[in-house]
Amino acid sequence: VTPRLKIDGDIGGMPLKVLTGIDYYHTAYNSNRSQTLKSAPYHAYDLKQDTAAVYANGTLSVRPDTDITLGARYQRDNISASDVYDSGAPGAYGSQGIPLDSSNGQWAAQLGIEHRFNDVFAVFGHVAHAFRVPNADERIGLASPVNFDLRTQTSNEIEGGVRLHLGRFKLQSSVYDMALHDEIFY
Repeated sequence: VTPRLKIDGDIGGMPLKVLTGIDYYHTAYNSNRSQTLKSAPYHAYDLKQDTAAVYANGTLSVRPDTDITLGARYQRDNISASDVYDSGAPGAYGSQGIPLDSSNGQWAAQLGIEHRFNDVFAVFGHVAHAFRVPNADERIGLASPVNFDLRTQTSNEIEGGVRLHLGRFKLQSSVYDMALHDEIFY
């Protein structure tokens, strides 16, 4: 469920565009791993994840040639995961996954600016803090025993650049720096 609200208006004569909304996702992942379709499963994974978030992103044209963008998101995740392991099942390997019941919240925010000198040349920049929550496949992964408790990836980034627009020719170039934390490795 992802209802959105789009607002076009102005503040003190300056054009304003805002996109805001709520996201709710429910994931139910059940996977029986067995040597053949008819043999008993050696791993029976059960993962449920509920995600609820609220966000807003707006662009204010402070001048006809200058836009400022500001956005934020807060997200709450509830995860329950388990593994029933049968070492006697055909093809069994590894060991039982470590169960998980957790809740956590994350936030993201960004601030950007673009200035257009004319119809041909513009400069832009932004700073941001972002996150990415591991999905069910990543939580189950390839490791044994399975550790469902993966940390949320976060990043801090900064970018600055230029845009050129000459008829049908468009060019953008930028310098971008990101510090990524808790990257998932297999």
